[in-house]
Amino acid sequence: MCVARYCSHRVSVILTSNDLDNVGYIGEEVSVKAGFARNFLIPQRKAVYATEDNRDTYKVEYLVRIATTLALAVAAALLT
Repeated sequence: MCVARYCSHRVSVILTSNDLDNVGYIGEEVSVKAGFARNFLIPQRKAVYATEDNRDTYKVEYLVRIATTLALAVAAALLT
């Protein structure tokens, strides 16, 4: 017998906006319950399903964001 809270269906999504508490950060691929993705994350455009195309697209954006953040941190450190 499969109890719902033990056998829930999970899907992989890539977060696209807003750092969500207890879920992850922008650009990160996370596994969430299917209902949470279907009813909340996807309609509000806070995430997209983790397909091959989306992984390639958002991985590049994620790496650019990290590089920019790192460059700003280094510049701030050099100024102080």
